[in-house]
Amino acid sequence: MLRLLPRLASLVLIVSLPLGMSGCADSLTSKGPIGKFTDLMKSYDKTLTKDQQAATITQLQTEAKQHEGSAPQDATGSAPKAQAQN
Repeated sequence: MLRLLPRLASLVLIVSLPLGMSGCADSLTSKGPIGKFTDLMKSYDKTLTKDQQAATITQLQTEAKQHEGSAPQDATGSAPKAQAQN
């Protein structure tokens, strides 16, 4: 019986490995060909277009001007300075 154990183990490996690999190969090819990496990554690209960049910069500049205009002013007409911490 001990002499048959290595043969049985090798037979199980020889039979099970191709069966397992054929199952994986079938699931990969049934979905169609895989596209190029750059095509697949386009949906993850978060880069702004030139128009979006210009609109964002304009919006930020407008908000900054509004923020500067609404800053409280002291008696001299300038915005208050931050207090130094000791």
